[in-house]
Amino acid sequence: MTRGHVLVIVLLAAVFLLGGVIVVFFVLPLPGAATLATPPAPTLTPLPTLALTPGAQISILLVGVDSLASLKPNLETGWVLTFVPGAREFYLLGFPPTTKVPTTDASEAPPLSAIYELDAPARDADFTRRALETITPGLSIQAEIVYDRQMLARTIDDLGGIELRDQHMDSGTVRASYDNLDPQDETGRLAFEGDVLKAVLHRDWTAEMLAHHLNLGQHLRPGPAWFLQVSQAIGPLSLGNFIVIPAVTATPAP
Repeated sequence: MTRGHVLVIVLLAAVFLLGGVIVVFFVLPLPGAATLATPPAPTLTPLPTLALTPGAQISILLVGVDSLASLKPNLETGWVLTFVPGAREFYLLGFPPTTKVPTTDASEAPPLSAIYELDAPARDADFTRRALETITPGLSIQAEIVYDRQMLARTIDDLGGIELRDQHMDSGTVRASYDNLDPQDETGRLAFEGDVLKAVLHRDWTAEMLAHHLNLGQHLRPGPAWFLQVSQAIGPLSLGNFIVIPAVTATPAP
């Protein structure tokens, strides 16, 4: 796969903000971490290649946790929004906290949620970002947003609710609908999460709205000005075609 393209593999995955986790196993060596082993070369089953121009691709990591007010936030979900300014395709790539990360000093590979624990004290996502870049060849993440359930609920309500599965829902209805899903139904929970993320993003976001919603206490890297500049470059998200790819996986070669 060429540089600047994102190769993504579907199996089962996780999403945006609501707390459910989908079981998927990834081989994710963390670059630059001395304790991590180099895994066998993965055998990938690609989806159609994303038509991204080298050097122009923008990828934003969305990390959902239970509460940033907690002394120890827990990773609940992760997504990457990737696109090329000027194009109307926006790809949403899902990653679950259950991702297995092989290490040299543990008999059992820890999940991605444990890797996020390294990020949690600083409320950032550096280790998490590097892990996801490893599993997705060609992906380079330029920005990250770490948010929690309360922030998501406020965004949904400030938008006046979202259109979800032929219903208009406020944050309470979204939460109740999600919590009513069978915890063992990983595929169903993931699909619901993807629908929520798409419904939130596929709106007429003005600069004023975006500036407001980037000031809810999230961790942002870079700062709000970067996100506002990108928003101006890509134009109305409501005109975009959002393609949800709710699992990115690799299977080790035998």
